Amino acid sequence: MNTTVQIKYGLKTIRKETITMSTSTPASFDANFQKYYFTFGSDKDFPYYGGWIIIEAANEIMARDLFQAIFPNKDHDILNCAWVYTEERFKQTDMYKKNDNLGSACHGHFKLMAFDYEQPKNI
Repeated sequence: MNTTVQIKYGLKTIRKETITMSTSTPASFDANFQKYYFTFGSDKDFPYYGGWIIIEAANEIMARDLFQAIFPNKDHDILNCAWVYTEERFKQTDMYKKNDNLGSACHGHFKLMAFDYEQPKNI
């Protein structure tokens, strides 16, 4: 399913991206959002040195799709980050406990706000 997302910083739209979502989700999914933490290491090609960003989405596949729209892959199949954590797992790390990853912390918080949803024809 293709959808257009607006990449915003504050109230300003930075750019619009059309992405293919890997999964379909009912329109009422907002209440089931989970937080996913995308961390960065010391690789000079990462968008940031250390730290992380948070993406809220219905599932990890959608979070990864949104992450790729914001921070395109450098290599075809490799996310442009060091690791992806669920909120539960991230809270167990020293990064969370110390609010520090290589001298940085949270660089941004993104939420998948809306997307096109096609109702199945058999309903």
